[in-house]
Amino acid sequence: MKRRCRALAIALAAALPLAAFAAPDMTDAAGPQAAHILQLWRVTVLVCSAVFAAVLVALLWAVWRAPRGGADAPADVSGLMHGEPGPRRSVVLAVGVSSVLLLSLLLASVTTDRALAHLVLRDAIHIELTAHQWWWSARYDDAADDHHHFRCDGCGRLFDVEPTGAEAVAIGARGFEVERTEILFRGRCPDCACS
Repeated sequence: MKRRCRALAIALAAALPLAAFAAPDMTDAAGPQAAHILQLWRVTVLVCSAVFAAVLVALLWAVWRAPRGGADAPADVSGLMHGEPGPRRSVVLAVGVSSVLLLSLLLASVTTDRALAHLVLRDAIHIELTAHQWWWSARYDDAADDHHHFRCDGCGRLFDVEPTGAEAVAIGARGFEVERTEILFRGRCPDCACS
């Protein structure tokens, strides 16, 4: 009965992190950038799950293999007199495998970063995330909609400001072809100016 419980616990511990691969539709990649990041996430979860399972197996093997002694048995001090090559080899092997896995995760991260850097950002959606103490607020800019922004230097908030169009007309008269405008005004908002 104990063996069945242990086997069930090991199977659940190994299968739980892999449940991230059966993601619902809402977590599917919504674009090429998200697809690269999702691939990196899957590699990371897979490597970390494999390491976790290997550590559990090694721990259970060590506990199962450990010699049992009674309360009146003398302590085994033979390992103090001479080195034990078996544990030393195991530690060196574990450090080597850990180093290789960490380097592979670093390589996957660098590869993802380079892939993201080479993607075209034209027509990308600009999302501004603001962290508050207990929540996040998101603001989406529509690239097709020309509008200006005002950033308050006092509180840091960003406001949408309607363009007048005079700037685009003045630049267009000098031979430039204006496709869209983005202007950022800085100063203090009405709330900060009053205080």
